[in-house]
Amino acid sequence: MENGSRALLMAATVLLGIFLLSIMIYMFRAGGRVSKAYDDKQINQQLEAHNGQFEYYDTPYNTITDVVSLANLVYSTNEECEYTNGYAIQLEIDIAGAIYSIPSEYKNENATKLSEKQYLTQRNTIAFGADKKEVSIFNLMNTPVNQLKQLNGTASSFTLTKYNTESNSTVNITDTLSETLSQTRLDGNNRRIYKYIFVCESGDDFEYYDETGRVKSIKLKLYINPEY
Repeated sequence: MENGSRALLMAATVLLGIFLLSIMIYMFRAGGRVSKAYDDKQINQQLEAHNGQFEYYDTPYNTITDVVSLANLVYSTNEECEYTNGYAIQLEIDIAGAIYSIPSEYKNENATKLSEKQYLTQRNTIAFGADKKEVSIFNLMNTPVNQLKQLNGTASSFTLTKYNTESNSTVNITDTLSETLSQTRLDGNNRRIYKYIFVCESGDDFEYYDETGRVKSIKLKLYINPEY
């Protein structure tokens, strides 16, 4: 009888141990799920905050000041991530077919590193007869509009389209037009209107990396503001 009682007590102790162990395992796994959910939430919040810096410019009405700010942001982001694939960003500014860009790769054609100055400016050469002028993405603001087209010696004027107008009317930019992309006027409500705007249209103009979800490339195109 006594041996039977001891056996039952031992069995109960083993069952209780198994029960307590099961509870501990359950709590550990539940805690792990909560921790993972928290980590995933933090990662998503960080991703949204990162992309939000650039999505701010996903609009039809960027000014030249916005463009320069974006260019600086893209460049500093690429420097911080050391141009790692999946993290670095390609920025392109289209001015009547002349492309000014900040590449997402830190290499030139010979696969050698560029100097910081060379990379910062990423120059396009613009020719006017025998004269040649270099214009970078960072000095677009102060360069006369008539010097922003890569003419290749073929013409001294080009046209820009008024944005979002049914007639797709254009404005001729001649070689005598010395105004800059900062050209503005005040409307009847004393609101400052920029003549030149840079449009980023969702879709191909704004891309994300599949593997990281981060912004991959941004394209802006110069138009005439129809409100001007």
